[in-house]
Amino acid sequence: MLCNPYIIQRSDTLGRYLAASRDIKPGEVILKERPLVVGPRVDSNPICLACYKPLPLSQQPRCSLCLVAPVCGVHCERSRAHNDTECNILKEAARKDQLVLPNNSQIVLPLRCLLQLRNSSTDSKWTSFLELESHDEKRRGTLIWRDHQLNVIDVLQSHGLLTLAEDTDCVQRICAILDVNSFELRGPPTKSGERERLRGVYLKAALMAHDCVANTHLAVDDDFQMTVHASITIPQGHPIYFNYTSAMQGTWDRQMHLREGKYFDCTCRRCSDPTELGTHMSSIHCVHCYKGLITSTNPTATRIPQEQAKQMNSAWECNSCKHRYRPNLIATTVSLARCQLNDIDRSDAPAMEDLLCRLLRTFPPQHFVILELKQALVATYRDMILQQPNPSRKILNRKIELCRDMLPVLQVVEPGISRLQGIALYELQNPIVMLAMREMDTGDTSSKDTLKRLREAEGYLREAVTQLLYEPTHSPEGQLTRVAMQDLKNLRYNIQNIEMMITENGSEHISRVTPGTSKKKRGQKKKI
Repeated sequence: MLCNPYIIQRSDTLGRYLAASRDIKPGEVILKERPLVVGPRVDSNPICLACYKPLPLSQQPRCSLCLVAPVCGVHCERSRAHNDTECNILKEAARKDQLVLPNNSQIVLPLRCLLQLRNSSTDSKWTSFLELESHDEKRRGTLIWRDHQLNVIDVLQSHGLLTLAEDTDCVQRICAILDVNSFELRGPPTKSGERERLRGVYLKAALMAHDCVANTHLAVDDDFQMTVHASITIPQGHPIYFNYTSAMQGTWDRQMHLREGKYFDCTCRRCSDPTELGTHMSSIHCVHCYKGLITSTNPTATRIPQEQAKQMNSAWECNSCKHRYRPNLIATTVSLARCQLNDIDRSDAPAMEDLLCRLLRTFPPQHFVILELKQALVATYRDMILQQPNPSRKILNRKIELCRDMLPVLQVVEPGISRLQGIALYELQNPIVMLAMREMDTGDTSSKDTLKRLREAEGYLREAVTQLLYEPTHSPEGQLTRVAMQDLKNLRYNIQNIEMMITENGSEHISRVTPGTSKKKRGQKKKI
């Protein structure tokens, strides 16, 4: 029996963190964990505080006992999430003054933590909660500190939800622990498919250190159980990393997110490399020589551009002509591109293609703004293919081209087991299969060429299934996995039948075969 794959270590740089106790193979489970506490995000729309499904804005049923907590109905009133302790204290608060939780969702998660700490002060789990990093001193007096004072502490005090023994610093610490250590969760869907984002605290998973190129894959099921797999090989003694940001963000955005939300500067390999490991996801075309790419001479700096401009007169440099640019010019250029991207109608493929053409004059094909636009185009073309009975070859070929553009970058910034790679691979194989089958039907290609393309698609689809097998069954990605597995089965069936027909008939041009085909005579197939 294998030993526990992780140990908890401590360092001056990382604080407490998880490290591999032995070599961990890709796909191996590192840990499974249920959340200590779950609740709405700060900016959440109204949700049921028991099942966490979104509630209609016009009609929000309340718990019949406390008359405060928004719940779906009686079945949710009896849920462990909205427990008796929470219900009773909200009932008492409502007697003193009207309390409307849907308008004060920011207090829900801190209040739940506060109630647990009152009633379970000796519980080792809640002792561990208080040991999580809070960065109190870095937050004190900041905008987020004042926001929590106004929207959490003042609200709790005004409704008598704080005891005399609970000072404001205690609540600030709870809020800080939640802000720094919570994981964003996908809430359950309504019948119409609407969801809300939630927050949850996982005591063990919170100890994973950060790296902008993670070595783990995280998945959370319908019961909020988190499973952490190794995405690549993790050598013994090596930290177990999770990317606190998005792999598809540029260095500046990742640095700012970490500085403002996690209170540290990242100096990982990707952040320290001006080219972002050769992807050039933050680089810009040089307008001086029109040959080179402009990269930052200090990519880990997270000060605002104006401060950078004062301290480093020329912070960005062309890798060809060495011409230098002020950082505020780069920031403005990216900001303007984002505005155009945010304003575009993402159902209008020609408009997006036109914007892409214009932005490629400024940004290289792998820039994160360009990649976001390409992702949007892939989604648009997917919808067009689903809606059109006979999509044009131009659309199919364009979708193939876009997916192939993105995959090399994904393989660098999210190596190994990757949700993004799995989705991109699935999107890539589909138009390849459609084109191959169409050309087979029309006789525009030889059987050997058809087989070659179908086998190529089979390789992509097989890899997509391999990547997506780690997704929870009922998640959107899990549903895609089941579709991909059935598609793979059908594709292999077609490949085998085409191979058989070539062997038996020696035909150079063939007709479509589908699962369910049966023999009428030896060497003769029934076309469906």
